[in-house]
Amino acid sequence: MIHHLRAAGVSLLLDARGAGVPAILHWGRDLGDLDASGLASMADALVPGIPPGIEWNLAEATPRELDDIANWTEVFRRERALMHSGTVVRGDGADESRLVHGVVATDARRALFAVVALDSAEAALPPLARLPGLDPDARHRVRPLAPGDRPRTIVDAPPAWWDRGSAVLTGRTLAEVGLPVPLLAPEEALLLEVVAE
Repeated sequence: MIHHLRAAGVSLLLDARGAGVPAILHWGRDLGDLDASGLASMADALVPGIPPGIEWNLAEATPRELDDIANWTEVFRRERALMHSGTVVRGDGADESRLVHGVVATDARRALFAVVALDSAEAALPPLARLPGLDPDARHRVRPLAPGDRPRTIVDAPPAWWDRGSAVLTGRTLAEVGLPVPLLAPEEALLLEVVAE
């Protein structure tokens, strides 16, 4: 199944049949107005794949837009080695309205995952997000990585770990059971940083 996400001046084609890496990517002002949530969601969807190019006259960007772009550019720079040397993985497809994908370091002790709401959720309580590929015996700290605004959600009560800022689980638990995540609004994404302790 091919999904087309378009927000915040970014157009992204995701092929859910393959590795989940963007097939076509365009980041430019001409596709629409930028809003912080849209930029964050599109950037979240991209991080485990191929970093985008910016095709935008930045002289026309607002200060807020420039800050958001600078923050995401810093994430791409900082995580470049992981994105280019790690193993691309996909979480289970328990809910076709959601894509879970990531890139895991070769030593399986560090990863970035994106939980992407492609459409409206099939249930009011989202399935746990399985995060495969990590060292099964190591304890991993999972935290949202949000250089921009947090994604829009459709819940009044997010998972308990959300307000604490992180959760610590074994790689085995993350892969086999999964992590509770908020119910994301359609076309929103959550980026997770996972680091072994």
